[in-house]
Amino acid sequence: MKILGRAVVAGLMLPWATGAQAAEAPRSDWQFSTTMYVWVSDLEGNLRTAGPVEPVDVDLSYGKVLKHLKFAGMGALQARKDRLIFLADLSYVHLGADSGIGIRDDDLVEADLDATTFTASLLGGYRVAEGKVDVDLMAGGRLVVTDTDLVLSGPLRTVEGDATESWVDPILAAHVGIPIGAKTTLAIYGDIGGFGVGSDLTWQAVIGVQHRIGSNWQLSAGWRHYAVDYDKGQFLYDVKQSGPIIGARFDF
Repeated sequence: MKILGRAVVAGLMLPWATGAQAAEAPRSDWQFSTTMYVWVSDLEGNLRTAGPVEPVDVDLSYGKVLKHLKFAGMGALQARKDRLIFLADLSYVHLGADSGIGIRDDDLVEADLDATTFTASLLGGYRVAEGKVDVDLMAGGRLVVTDTDLVLSGPLRTVEGDATESWVDPILAAHVGIPIGAKTTLAIYGDIGGFGVGSDLTWQAVIGVQHRIGSNWQLSAGWRHYAVDYDKGQFLYDVKQSGPIIGARFDF
């Protein structure tokens, strides 16, 4: 389930090389890099897998998210030629939770959630400014596939909702890189999308510092906020998440 999958890891880890950060290569050649990253966040919002039960209120701290994580894998790939930029970001997360879930129906007192999420983001764009400040503008889409099983139980009845949903959000994105040292860059990323095509609205913002530690390696650390509002039929997924994100990038 993407709602909880992204509470742990996912999304873009600012894999761009900027200014003095970039590995030396002729501008006419393609440059490729891969980034592995981890995002640990809290999560709050509303979730419904099936009616007529009211949505549940999800409120998971960092500790609860890590406690209930079953599996996670994520990474990003980038290709660049001169000012053209292409980015792919993939993540898969499996999470279960039986606490931090508020039930609005007084007849139901316990909740058990099991969720998996696969996301794939593809973006392409152009570096519109380069030098003291690098600016990339991009557009693309994000595929989300979720499988969510929510069981609500009480003394007199039990309600179970098992929903598999998938959608594609169109995405507009921008990245700004500001060199603050010979090997260090302040990186700012933001995107917005959905627009009623997939989700009603989704957006995220990431700010971080990138530091090159060799000719091929770069470390990143920062903070990420992510929000999405998807509502279709009896399925509701309206959440916000924030937390630290770290990663390692390799240029080849």
